[in-house]
Amino acid sequence: MPNTNSKPKKAKKAVRIRTKRTITRGGSGLARTALERVTAMVLRDPCNGPLVHIHSGETGNIVRLAQDITINTTAGFTSGYVAFWPGSNGYLTGGNASSSVAFSPANFPGPGATMLSTTARKARSNAACIQVLPSSVAMTNMTGEIATGIVSADTISTLSSFSVDQIFQLLTRRETMAKVQFEQVWKPNLADVTYSSAASANDGTFVYNNPEDSNMVVIAFRGYPAGSGLSFRLTNVLEYTARAGTGWRLHRPPTMCHTTMRLRPLPSWTLPSQGGCITWES
Repeated sequence: MPNTNSKPKKAKKAVRIRTKRTITRGGSGLARTALERVTAMVLRDPCNGPLVHIHSGETGNIVRLAQDITINTTAGFTSGYVAFWPGSNGYLTGGNASSSVAFSPANFPGPGATMLSTTARKARSNAACIQVLPSSVAMTNMTGEIATGIVSADTISTLSSFSVDQIFQLLTRRETMAKVQFEQVWKPNLADVTYSSAASANDGTFVYNNPEDSNMVVIAFRGYPAGSGLSFRLTNVLEYTARAGTGWRLHRPPTMCHTTMRLRPLPSWTLPSQGGCITWES
């Protein structure tokens, strides 16, 4: 027989286990995620993205420099191109009446040349882009095609002459010319971490010692209405170190890695096993 006098057992209360949330500091965890996010933003949109340091090594002053140029204004010209080399902050350009005829390009300093010629000692590019917009004159009679892409710098800079058709063969994206703005973005590679010294001419360009390790951003066109201009905007997110006596200073002291320095009265020095940099821990 069941015992009717026994009391019902009480249900056990659920035990809540408190967990300790750990936030990692010093360039990792949440801070690193935020840094990666803004770095991706400037690489995806150099023309408008945030200005952040993306390279390792000595840190310099970061500026977004832009230059507007117009080409294809010569009577009879229907083809041409602009090849912008962010690492040296210079560009090549030229045009012709026939896209199959080779010609020698012209060389020019890139964005911010006047300021850089008197201020910068060395520089490197964080990101860059070219934007091109057809002129309003050509809007009623739009013809031709346009191609964009990234090309090794020595492929173009070492040639004395070449045709627009040859440039087209190198480029990866091709579109019919339209009444819109076209854009091509340039991202640095590992070789672009190295600074390039200012050219001896002090014209706002920089001497890139290994052009085969760096890239140009290129936009070419052909079959465009003769003599109708195209407006190009070159944008370079440049990091440079200033010459002494110019009044500019570094963003932060030189380091060999991306560790942010946070000072305290008695800093503890640490030597990481990789990177060879000295950091101050908080």
